[in-house]
Amino acid sequence: MAQTLTLLCLLGWAAVVAGDRVYVHPFHFLTNGPERCAEPGGPAAGSPAGKTFVPVPIQAKTSPLDEAALWERVTAQVGSLGPEDQERAAGVAALLNFLGFRLRRALRAPQDGQGKARQGTLLAPAAVFGSLASLHLGASGTTAGDLQALLGVPQEDGGCSSRLDGEKVLAALRAVVGLFLAGEAGGAGAGDPRLRLSTLVGLFTSPGLHLREAFFRSLQPAAAVTHARSLDLATDPGLAAERIDRFVGAVTGWPRRLPLTPSCPDDTLLLNTYVRFQAAIGGASRLVQPQEFQVNRTSHELVPMLSVTGTFQYRRDDANNFTVVWVPLGANARLLLVQPHPGMAPEQVEASLWTTDFPAWLNRLEPRTVHLTLPRLTMESAVNLQDLLALSKLPHLLHRKANFRGISEDDVRVGKVMNTVLFELTESGPEAPEEPTSASVDSEPLEVTLNRPFLLAVYERVTKALLFLGRVTDPLRGV
Repeated sequence: MAQTLTLLCLLGWAAVVAGDRVYVHPFHFLTNGPERCAEPGGPAAGSPAGKTFVPVPIQAKTSPLDEAALWERVTAQVGSLGPEDQERAAGVAALLNFLGFRLRRALRAPQDGQGKARQGTLLAPAAVFGSLASLHLGASGTTAGDLQALLGVPQEDGGCSSRLDGEKVLAALRAVVGLFLAGEAGGAGAGDPRLRLSTLVGLFTSPGLHLREAFFRSLQPAAAVTHARSLDLATDPGLAAERIDRFVGAVTGWPRRLPLTPSCPDDTLLLNTYVRFQAAIGGASRLVQPQEFQVNRTSHELVPMLSVTGTFQYRRDDANNFTVVWVPLGANARLLLVQPHPGMAPEQVEASLWTTDFPAWLNRLEPRTVHLTLPRLTMESAVNLQDLLALSKLPHLLHRKANFRGISEDDVRVGKVMNTVLFELTESGPEAPEEPTSASVDSEPLEVTLNRPFLLAVYERVTKALLFLGRVTDPLRGV
């Protein structure tokens, strides 16, 4: 199974490289050196006597999430990224994109034999990759090997089993997020106050479960604030879910609407990631009156809409029946809006769009003056990675017998691995949007109105790492 997964990811990697620029083979930047490659366990698996701790109770006083401080921490090292750091970030970006495309396809697949795909789910490939990399840090044996293969890194290197270095992966993800938020490529700059990306990771354990300190320390390179808390997960799973929601609400203050669903009574560890993305389109204003949005062939609704005119990258692809508009959200933050042509279902376009050719067709966009009208968005999506793996025909990766001796010397049964995203796209003010630097453009604005279901993606310009992939089907319901 691991070899099959790795082969698929290698093929995807080769396609990504061929489609854009040539990278030096990245895997040696992400694995431990040969002197450590014989050890298949996680950071603490080889030292059972390592220090452990019991997480404090969930009711213990916790400081609110300081999003400004998190931004400072994530962007602080961008200016000092060396060639190897940049290579590692580019390699991780390609791997997480490939995994994101694969999992996005799983979400489009018919569910429960009814021939109907899930609608509107917003996927955060970078956050998903980070969750799986975190679990890999605590995995041992075949579990570690299978997770490494899913992440796309070969295990065989020079005749021995090469161990993925999860700390390097998390550091590379932080570099990607830092570049995304930074004011300028290669320098932290002042950033953009209209652009925020904040992440909270919660490790929720049964009372008395001992976590390895080495594992918890290994999570620190991540672009997130991490809390470990204990609570009774077994007696009343519904109440436990409510307590976790209250904890997250108290720490973040975010306006979340989707409640956490109960886990199984025998789960001893939940790994939940919460991401909030806030962006404002430069120069966009909110229309005074709501505009009509076609939810499906028979239903319409009035939704708040934004309007902006500027020079954006654009392409009309008649062969594949979609139109793309590329909108800057910051120096390195990019929003892709994809409108299927009339008569084309979004899932038909999506099947041909989110592929390993992604970097190549980005280069085929051209600058145009566009008058863009689109919904003002507040979307929330919650995805259990256990479900995603099952949809991808990989339910065994996190099953009850999975080996997580690197997380705890106790019996660890991983339950839900939730990735929750709060996505907010709003107006900014009267300043003009950033303009592309190349080519002359038409003076007459081209009208592009997103008033029916469309696709979107948010990515980082330097590495092409995808932060979000989704489909907007009903803006008022946030999907």
